[in-house]
Parts: sequence; C-alpha cells; structure tokens
Amino acid sequence: MKKSILLSPLVALMGVGCFLLSSCCVAELRFDPPTFAVGKHYSSPGVVYNNGKGLSVNIGDLTSTSGSTYFGFGEIINSPPHPFGNGQMIRLGATTLNFDLTQGTRHVKFEYLDQGGTINLKPGGGVNLYIGNMWAMPPSNVINGITVTKSNVIDFFNPVGVKIAEKGTIDLSYSSDIGSMTVGGSEMFLDNFCLNH
Repeated sequence: MKKSILLSPLVALMGVGCFLLSSCCVAELRFDPPTFAVGKHYSSPGVVYNNGKGLSVNIGDLTSTSGSTYFGFGEIINSPPHPFGNGQMIRLGATTLNFDLTQGTRHVKFEYLDQGGTINLKPGGGVNLYIGNMWAMPPSNVINGITVTKSNVIDFFNPVGVKIAEKGTIDLSYSSDIGSMTVGGSEMFLDNFCLNH
C-alpha cells in the first residue's frame, strides 16, 4: 500500500558496505564528496565514472515514446524538491545513466524520485527498453528476463491534491550476471545504488 505526503564520477565504495537500502552491498554507488561536488553539471553525453575494476557509468540520451532521443543535462545537487536520498544525489533532466556493471552482479537496488514525464529503464543487454511513466509502471514486471520490482513508494501532492512526484526503490534481480543497466528520465533524481552478487 502506498503512503502519501502533502552528477563528476559516482562514488564507488568497493568491498562490503551497508546502508539504508540493504543490510550489505558488495559495492555502493553514491554521489558524495570528495568524488562529487555540488553543482557539477553534465551538458553532453560522456563518462561519469570508471573504477578500473569493471564498473563504469556514462550519461546519455533519453529515448521518448516516439523513439526519438535527446540529451538535456545532469547535475549533482544536495537539496531535492521533496524529501529524498542521503546528502548529495544526481538530478537527470531528460538524460539517462548507462551502467556497465561489475561481472557477477545479479542484484541492483537504488532509490528514485520522479516528478513525472518519460522514464527509461533497461536492465540487462536485451532489446527491451521500458519507455513510459514511472507512476504507471507496475510494482513488478520482467524486462529482458530480469525481474524489476518497485517498492517503498511514497506519493507527493500539491495543496489541491494533484500528484506531483513519487519516490521509491527499484530492485533488479536475475539468476546470473545482469551485465548492464540504463535508467533515467525527464525529471528524475537518483541515489544510493547497491550492487550484489
């Protein structure tokens, strides 16, 4: 049941780490200092992070429902428009983050805040890309053979009761190596990536 209430490189803490989303992560991907500075702006596609150990992240184009692609911006911020995340996070304005995941990654979990519009979600290297609205995305589905679960959803409403944002958790789960992932949107904030084998 829903509750209701009125990006320079990703920091990769390799090794065993624990934070809010899970009891322990093999790797955590966050947007914290010293790797990230508030105000860092991404105005063109390119590399965001590469740890030299098999994990890399690029920022790229968002695909619309018509199939056209476009690039807006990315930015590291610490004050989202609604309560969300821990400290710093990345704001994506009509862009996506494209992950090449460390070999053996079978579970990925992250937090999102979405203010509407088009989102892209593509787990794994298959051809299927979810293009739609995060608010309408089912709580559980399968994309490219990978189970995608949306949970801990909280809706935000304006003073006259119109929904203006949603935050929650996305969990990707697969029986073997996920390999890659794309996630982004028209007006999306992301934080606290947790990777497990």
